[in-house]
Amino acid sequence: SGDGDIWFSQWSGYGWTQPQLVDPVPGIDICPMLASDPRRASGNGTVWLVWTSDRDGSRSTYYAWRSNSCWSRAVRAVQSGGHNINPSLAVDWTGVAYGIWQNLTDGNWDIHCSQLVRTGVDEVGMRSFDLMSATTFCRGVLTVDAPGVLLDPSGRRVLDLTVGTNRLGGVRAGVHFVACRSGRGYGHGGVRKLVVRH
Repeated sequence: SGDGDIWFSQWSGYGWTQPQLVDPVPGIDICPMLASDPRRASGNGTVWLVWTSDRDGSRSTYYAWRSNSCWSRAVRAVQSGGHNINPSLAVDWTGVAYGIWQNLTDGNWDIHCSQLVRTGVDEVGMRSFDLMSATTFCRGVLTVDAPGVLLDPSGRRVLDLTVGTNRLGGVRAGVHFVACRSGRGYGHGGVRKLVVRH
């Protein structure tokens, strides 16, 4: 399609996971920078990503976060005009993420910095599960780092998910939910909204 896309793969200790498209929105996405929350080693942290994209007609800085094996939708880090390029990223010991980038407006270069925040409103209403605000978009495969199940909107089981890459060839396009397994059963590890595209 001519777009520059950003893909994510993680070392599992045995090999690399199947590459996962971070953001499906058309545009040329370049200059990715990844940083991990220091609390990630304990299983509670978040992975953050910033990059430059021209999806809105001018170059701007976008970010997303990965939690429980899924990427959030992209968030525009800056609403000001001009071109915003060369992003960088840092996460402090409390888990707060900061983005920094160059801005060119009216022929003047400046350095901008902003705290990056997780946006959106948590969804509720699917039984007693906690739903994450982030929606994941998948084409053909879904990579998870915990066993789980894929559910249709009515809560019926569509597919058992194993750790690693799961092929979604027989799954209908549309909204589904991923319920991760914890020691207390399915759903207690978290439930995420998933949009399957073909």
